[in-house]
Amino acid sequence: MQTEICAGELGIGTRSQTAERTIDVTNTVQDPIELLRDGLEEQFQRSTDQLAELTVRSRQPGRGGYDRDTLAALIASARQAVSDTAHALQRMAEGRYGTCERCTVDIPLQRLEILPHARFCVPCQRRQNG
Repeated sequence: MQTEICAGELGIGTRSQTAERTIDVTNTVQDPIELLRDGLEEQFQRSTDQLAELTVRSRQPGRGGYDRDTLAALIASARQAVSDTAHALQRMAEGRYGTCERCTVDIPLQRLEILPHARFCVPCQRRQNG
């Protein structure tokens, strides 16, 4: 009995697949801001969709199963997420993304990876929050 095993089952890709993975890794290493942009665009879409859904529910009899206060809080949160994400994308378009709006120092990439819509470096954010 002869068994055929494809390269993919062994974790071995074809040259083209390996090249694609290498290009993906290289692009990731070369331009993490592009990855952040993609993530922000996805977040913007999710938040916009959520806001639209919550708005529809707010107009339904019984508010779609939500009590008035919970629905209001969810809508406010979705609006804030849309706003924060839109502003981050705007800063990217203007070339100001990743720069603290208060002291103009570069915001560390690790902070942007955790909080892609960050407007301030950590010390300035602490001062901002009081």
